[in-house]
This record gives sequence, structure tokens and C-alpha cells, in this order.
Amino acid sequence: MLIDAFIVRALLVPSLMALLGKWNWYLPRKLEWLPQVSHEPRIGLDTEFLRERTYRAELCLIQIATPSEAVGIDPLELDDLGALAGVLSSPSTLKVMHAARQDLEVLWPIAAPTRPVFDTQIAASLIGLPAQVGYADAVRRLLGKALAKSHTRTDWSRRPLSAAQIEYALDDVRYLLPLVPFLLTGVALVPEMNGPDGVHPNAAGARRIAENVWPYLEPLLR
Repeated sequence: MLIDAFIVRALLVPSLMALLGKWNWYLPRKLEWLPQVSHEPRIGLDTEFLRERTYRAELCLIQIATPSEAVGIDPLELDDLGALAGVLSSPSTLKVMHAARQDLEVLWPIAAPTRPVFDTQIAASLIGLPAQVGYADAVRRLLGKALAKSHTRTDWSRRPLSAAQIEYALDDVRYLLPLVPFLLTGVALVPEMNGPDGVHPNAAGARRIAENVWPYLEPLLR
């Protein structure tokens, strides 16, 4: 199946999940669902982009996940992405991302700063996983789910995208929200990083956070 619609929404249908083991697809034509997403307390967010042949990275796909669905938005087929700005900059919606620096760069023209952001790679490093742990590795270690790697070198600017490519791209956001409780619990349970109240970091914890967070933020502030 080839998919070249403006938006590809994947709905989790429990009765079909058990039978088919996959997500059911349908193809809405508008961005009218975005205001609903902006009311979510947290969403998973990722992008696919092309950097090899362009001076600046070319945004090719935006993936968003809520607790109940995963959505792929095709920016190459839309003339105006302004409707996304409210979601990306909404202070009441936490954007959960993994290794977010380059994603934030390609999203900047749409909404300037995308915020607030919870970076699962940074959080993973604070609980003892490797400092540059990949998303698939974090999902495998914490959730026990093995993700496919078959499209890591895909040219995301080519259209139409296949169902396998869309499935791969949506996997990049499906597990971001489930990672959060594991990471928050893990950070809270590292006693040598916390002060007497068990909530605020002590001096060692503050240094650890600065070492892991600042390298991601500093390039964005230049």
C-alpha cells in the first residue's frame, strides 16, 4: 500500500490489534484535529529530515503521538504549517522527544522555540544508560520492545512513502510517552544525585544535569 495523503493518522483499534498486530490507517485531509492535541498534557514528537543534499536540513515528515494514536504529517504536501505552531509552542503541552537538538532545529521555522521539551536521551543518561543512547536501544532496555532498523537510511523526501516507511516513522513516536514514567522513576531513585528532600538535585546532580543538558541547549542559543 502506498500513502501520499496530506496526513496519515494511525488509530489503535484494540479489537483489531489482537487480530492483526498492527495499526489501522485512514487518511484525513485537514489539520482540524490539532487543537485537540494542544490540550494533551504531553505528546511524543519526532521528525524525519534530509540534510545530505541541502545547505539546511529539509523537513520531510512530522510525527506526533498521544496516548491513543500516532500521526504522521507530510510537510512537503502542505502549503501552510502555521496550524502546527500552536501545538509546538503550547506551554501546557510537554513535548517528549529523543535527542531533540536536530529536530528542534528543523522545527524552528514553524514555531520558533518548540517548548517545553522532555528529552528522553538526556533523562536516560541521568539514570545510567549511555550518554548518547539511541531511541531504539532505550526502548529495548526499558520497555523490552525491539524496533525495526530497516529504514534508517531512507530518503524521506521521496514520495509516495510506503506503508513500511510510515510504520517505521510512527514507531519513532509510539514509545516516547511510555518511556517517561520509567525515566522519571529512574532519576528519582538515584540517591547520590538528590538533595535531602529527595526532589531537588544536590551539587553532584546539578553538575550532571549541566553536563548533559547544556551541550544540547547551547547551540540553539547562538
